Amino acid sequence: MMLVEETTVDDAALPVAALGAFLRLGSGFGTDGLQDDLLRAFLRAALAAIEGRINKILIARSFAQQMTSGQAMAVGPLRAVLSVTVDGTAQPYALAGTTITAPTTAKLTVRYDAGLADDFAALPADLQQAVLMLAAHYYEYRQDPALDGACMPFGVSALTERYRTLRLSMGART
Repeated sequence: MMLVEETTVDDAALPVAALGAFLRLGSGFGTDGLQDDLLRAFLRAALAAIEGRINKILIARSFAQQMTSGQAMAVGPLRAVLSVTVDGTAQPYALAGTTITAPTTAKLTVRYDAGLADDFAALPADLQQAVLMLAAHYYEYRQDPALDGACMPFGVSALTERYRTLRLSMGART
C-alpha cells in the first residue's frame, strides 16, 4: 500500500496568530511576522505527529492510495471517494465503511478526501489545544540536543487519547 498526500493544508488555514499568542511572543517592535515561517513549520509538524498518533486527518485534504480490492483506506475519516482506477481506467466499486471492493485483482488507485474538519477553527477544542501545545513544545525545545524527537508531551497524549483507533486481536498468535 502506498499513500500519497495530494493536497496540503494551506498556509492560511494554519493558526499562526493563535500559536504566537499561545507562546506569548512579543509584538509591536517592527518584528511582527518575523517568525511566521518557523511557527508554520512547527504547526505542520504538530499536525503530522498528532495525525500519525490517532490515524485521523485533522484538516481535510486529498489522498491517493494504491491498494487491492478489499482493503481499507489508510487514513480517515473518509469524506468522499473521488475515483477508483486501474492504470488510469475507471473501475466500478462498492464502498463498505472505509473498505473499497472492486471486481479486479489488479492494484487499484483510489483517490479520496479525508479529514475531521475543513479548517483549524472547526476542530474539536481538545484537538486544537493539543496541536498548539505540541507546536509550542517543538518551538521551545527546537535547539535541545538531548531531545530525540521521540517523546510526546503527556498533556498532548491525554488530549488525543480518546481519538486513537483501538485495534483488537481476535486471538491470533504468531
